[in-house]
Amino acid sequence: DHRDLHSFPTRRSSDLFDQNPIGVWWYPYGSLPYPSPMPAHQVSQVYSANLTRVLGPTLTNETMATLVRFLNPIKLSDPSAVDPSTVGMTGYKPLTPNPDLPQIPNLTSPGAAVPGYYAPAFGTSFYGGEFGKMSLDPSLADNLSKVAGTHSMKFGAYWDFAENYQPGGLGNVPQGLLNFDNSGATSSGNLMADFLTGRVQSFEQVPGASVYDAKYSQYSLYAQDQWKAHRRLTLTYGVRMDHMGQWYPTSGPGLAVWDPASYNDTAQAGAWTGLLWHARDSRIPRSGFPSKLFNAEPRFGFAFDLFGNGRTVLRGGFGVYRYQLSFNSAVGNGLYDETANRPNYYILNPANLGWNFAQYGLPHGGVAGLGSNMAAMQEGDSSTPYTESYNFTVSQRAPWRSLVEIQYAGNRSRDLLVSGSLGNLNKTPLGAYFLPDPITGVVNDPNSGGLPWLDYLPHRSYQAMTITTHAGHQNYNSLQITWNKRSGPATLMANYTFGKVLGIRDGNYDNGAGAGPVADPWNLKSNYGPLAYDHTQIFNAAYTINLPKPVHGGHRLLGGLVNGWSASGVIQVQSGAPIQPNTGENLNLITVGALNSVSWLGTNAQEILPVLTCDPRSNLQSGQYFNPNCFALGPRGTNGPVVWPYIHGPRYFDTDLSIFKTFKYKDRHPIELRASMFNFVNHPLRQFCVAGCNDLSLEFAAAVAGATNANSVTSGRPLYTTGNRIALVMASYRF
Repeated sequence: DHRDLHSFPTRRSSDLFDQNPIGVWWYPYGSLPYPSPMPAHQVSQVYSANLTRVLGPTLTNETMATLVRFLNPIKLSDPSAVDPSTVGMTGYKPLTPNPDLPQIPNLTSPGAAVPGYYAPAFGTSFYGGEFGKMSLDPSLADNLSKVAGTHSMKFGAYWDFAENYQPGGLGNVPQGLLNFDNSGATSSGNLMADFLTGRVQSFEQVPGASVYDAKYSQYSLYAQDQWKAHRRLTLTYGVRMDHMGQWYPTSGPGLAVWDPASYNDTAQAGAWTGLLWHARDSRIPRSGFPSKLFNAEPRFGFAFDLFGNGRTVLRGGFGVYRYQLSFNSAVGNGLYDETANRPNYYILNPANLGWNFAQYGLPHGGVAGLGSNMAAMQEGDSSTPYTESYNFTVSQRAPWRSLVEIQYAGNRSRDLLVSGSLGNLNKTPLGAYFLPDPITGVVNDPNSGGLPWLDYLPHRSYQAMTITTHAGHQNYNSLQITWNKRSGPATLMANYTFGKVLGIRDGNYDNGAGAGPVADPWNLKSNYGPLAYDHTQIFNAAYTINLPKPVHGGHRLLGGLVNGWSASGVIQVQSGAPIQPNTGENLNLITVGALNSVSWLGTNAQEILPVLTCDPRSNLQSGQYFNPNCFALGPRGTNGPVVWPYIHGPRYFDTDLSIFKTFKYKDRHPIELRASMFNFVNHPLRQFCVAGCNDLSLEFAAAVAGATNANSVTSGRPLYTTGNRIALVMASYRF
């Protein structure tokens, strides 16, 4: 019974309020301290060996071996303290019993409005029931170098494997995960009230945490030659043959792949219909993804002295570089769980109040996997991510013994990992909730809390069906100009870059920095645009100047104090990042009342995207970055554009300055005096989302086509400025 939870007591101040009670409530923001401490003792070990043999005046061989091991076991000091019965949660009944260790459920809510517990699952076979990871990475390499005339050649071989051993009880939780949200069918509109009355928006659980033990191997051969073809021309060329293996489990039935030909959408569907793995079909490798024997990766470069005097040099190059993704990206939660018969159960809008989820029973009569979330790899996908890098540079000696370089540089990455909403095969089509129910034929009310949303899914044997594949891509192209002066009393450096990062906004971090959320989950290509971390223009300057020595003659004391000082500093300027991919693709849209994607778009697979009634970059007033009046609610059943015109956020500007000098005391004990100022010109930075994002959030207050922004604080101008001058004076004495 949810009333057995006593995490948040109330106090009545006196008997005066017996007939007119007033409750005073207090609760901490965020997660509560877990009832048991979770100490960890990390151990890292690194071993390396190197042997170099000179086999002749032009022949050298080098052999290297390394072994790296990392262990991070986290344990519960007092397991009994997290038992639901110990903390008074006798009314909590999970969908299926936790087979590992009894633990209180995890709780989530938007903005952590409901404080609760959140912890990994313990009690698995990993190091006696602990949680954490063990990583192992041995490697061997051999390089042979040979000089023959104008050729400097290198040949080599490389081998390693990476192993990762860890339980999966952080994303998938056998203790259960309760989410409280205002969008819940039974929500009172107050999340704390929902918590106290058991109005759960969703419940999620797996029937036991898997223990993942996976590895991948890499072995490579390479040959390279640097050829002095002419006194003015040097060529470098070669090829690397890489076998970049896929992650595979060291034991067990293998990883699951999606086989649409074997999928059954009827009531007679068997366990994990549509999925294959090695134990089911020996044609499927244990890694799920097959591996190619070798991938050829050519590299080429040149340097050409244009006039033969060393003052103007042309350089350029091209290379292909292949890599494997991290364990968490390539073998995420779910890919193991299917073959281990541990489905991810999900209940949206439980019909009854309270914390008893066992009453609902397992979906599809408990047939393994059916009615749960499913994840698998794309069958036959043997790709691994790679990057093609290219550049062309003109280097020119300039006055004051300086160097100017103008470079065109770029790269293109292909076969990036796609999963999440883009990989979900089971998305409700746009407008589906406005049509007759495919099962009953009834036209349901999308605003009804009892909407049978499972009836509208294209594949009824599962809920979410996330297929992981290699289909993403991105590009970077830039013009870069640098100037360096490294001699004389002043060392100066300046560079300027005009560039653009374009690619698929894939909504995940598997491929590096977050590219931005997915706006169109049905069409991968339509999500192509400037990525969230793009900065079109970047300027940097750095300097170190030895200041003049004005004191001469016999004034040793005065000269020691005044002469010999140096000044250094940096100047940084960069244009702002694109606003759209950094604000949920819809400018952090807030909707009021019954307006949401279910009622307005007829699907829960896509967020509402505003339509553009004008170019939000046009006719701006001073201090504006966009015109919020250009955004409106589109007609019911339709959505706005996926990619907007490029709207830059506020730029970044910084200047730092230091003045310093080192004094010698008895010739062996240096004393340094330094005065530094950060942001020494005291330039304020305009910035959105300093105290919440109310100044960067559209609001549609009515479910009426053409409705415009109702949030007066979002005016296109940042509400705050940040930054101030910081002065630091320090002295150091070394002895």
